[in-house]
Amino acid sequence: MSRHPVHSLTSRATLSILAVVLLVGAFCLALSYLLSAYRETQQMQMQLKELFDTVERPASIACFLQDAQLAGEVANGLLANSNVREAVIDAGSVTLARAERDGSTADVGLEETGAVGFVARRIVSPFDPGEIVGEIRIVPNQTELQRRIARTSLFVAALMLVQILAVGVTVALVVYGFVTRPLKQVVAALLGLRAEQGVRLPTLSRHKYDEIGELIAYINRLLDRLMGFVEHERDLRRELAIEGQRFRSIFENAQSGIFLLDGAGTVLSYNPACWRLLQSPGTAKKAGDKPLHLGALFKDEAQARRFIALCKQQNQSIHRDIQLDGTTVGGVARWVQLTLTPIGDQMLQGVVNDITERKEAEAMALRAARTDPLTGLLNRAGFVDALRERFKPDVGVPRSWVALLVIDLDLFKAVNDTYGHAAGDRVLKSVAKRLRRLVRRSDPVGRFGGDEFVVLLSGVDELGIVEKVSRKIVADVAREIALGDGRTVRVGVSVGIALSPIESANGVQLFKEADEAMYQAKKEGRNTYRFYDLLCWEAPQRTIAPLRH
Repeated sequence: MSRHPVHSLTSRATLSILAVVLLVGAFCLALSYLLSAYRETQQMQMQLKELFDTVERPASIACFLQDAQLAGEVANGLLANSNVREAVIDAGSVTLARAERDGSTADVGLEETGAVGFVARRIVSPFDPGEIVGEIRIVPNQTELQRRIARTSLFVAALMLVQILAVGVTVALVVYGFVTRPLKQVVAALLGLRAEQGVRLPTLSRHKYDEIGELIAYINRLLDRLMGFVEHERDLRRELAIEGQRFRSIFENAQSGIFLLDGAGTVLSYNPACWRLLQSPGTAKKAGDKPLHLGALFKDEAQARRFIALCKQQNQSIHRDIQLDGTTVGGVARWVQLTLTPIGDQMLQGVVNDITERKEAEAMALRAARTDPLTGLLNRAGFVDALRERFKPDVGVPRSWVALLVIDLDLFKAVNDTYGHAAGDRVLKSVAKRLRRLVRRSDPVGRFGGDEFVVLLSGVDELGIVEKVSRKIVADVAREIALGDGRTVRVGVSVGIALSPIESANGVQLFKEADEAMYQAKKEGRNTYRFYDLLCWEAPQRTIAPLRH
């Protein structure tokens, strides 16, 4: 495998060390420059002081005598020193001499400084040390100072460059000889190694006890463990293949539907039983069919998403009974129980079982518990449940009334006594059919036992409707009832009616009031009907007005 030289270990190690050395060298060079500048400045100040001491005596005489020629010679003598750029000798307010290098103008009038501007010394009389006769000012030669500093710094930089080159070459040779070359040998051996045949890396004699030798030993131990893992994985693969075949057999032949779906509800895989359970009877699987989706079970994808979210939130199996589209061959509604179990963060496993027979048995048991076995009407428990359902605020028609009719057969005991209980059962069945035919399909009709029937009319907004139904019941039940063998009988009914607004309807109170009205109808001659809330009036009819307030 080709590799760019810059990417080699030797190059990278050398460049890294050189970079560090360069950074340190740059810091040292800057520090060396500052130190050189300070040292050269101090040396120049010492030399200028010595110059002052040298020319102080002749300058004192020149200032005392006001001798410009002597002062000029002293100034030119100062300028002969390379450290001086300009020299000025004053006697009081008179400048006796001025000497400049390269014709430049000095900065006269500045205070004494260390390296920039000028330095000055007062001149005293040669005969009276207490008398000041003049002043000497010298401007240092900054060009000469910078030249000395540059020469010193250049020398230091040259030494450091030689040092950096020597360090770089030495590091490159050491890294290549002790690291890169042995590693190349290890890599070359690894590329051609037959680890599956038990071959391992050879130990390098020169690196038996150093880090390279430890690396080779570690690689050999790692290869041993790796080959052990490979053998173990092969065994696991064989076992997994056997278990997979066993699971596939169970999966394909299970009676329960098993499927796997993602977090969005799309079915990823399923067994044949799942297809048979979720599709309509007789539907065959075709190529190109759309993928199953959990929303098809719920008939609403929003419900499916909520069910999936609940399963993930609880992080445990949850169950739900679902009615499928269509019916069985016998016309029975199809039901399945769905069990959803989370698998990891994104997957879920579902199991569906056919519970149609169980649901049908439950429905039959519920119907038996709510239905009169002789007439097929609601029994007492079923009728009371129907009453509670009608009286719910969100079911009834607002601002409407309900009417409860309690119906008791007249002369029914005589039929039983004369013709027997079989004939009585025929009469009860016939009356039940007639009552069922006279009211709406939504109006509950029940038998409370013996010869007592009940009817609930809901959504009533006119009293005349109740009276019309009651008259039809009285008239229709009074018709002849065939008993067989050419025999017929007649019975009558006494109907008691109780009314109440739907908002304040009370089942117990309605039954009590309708029962009282029914007994009142029997007292008044039977085969008639009476309203409970009209018993306190003499008039047999009541206007519709009370139903409209």
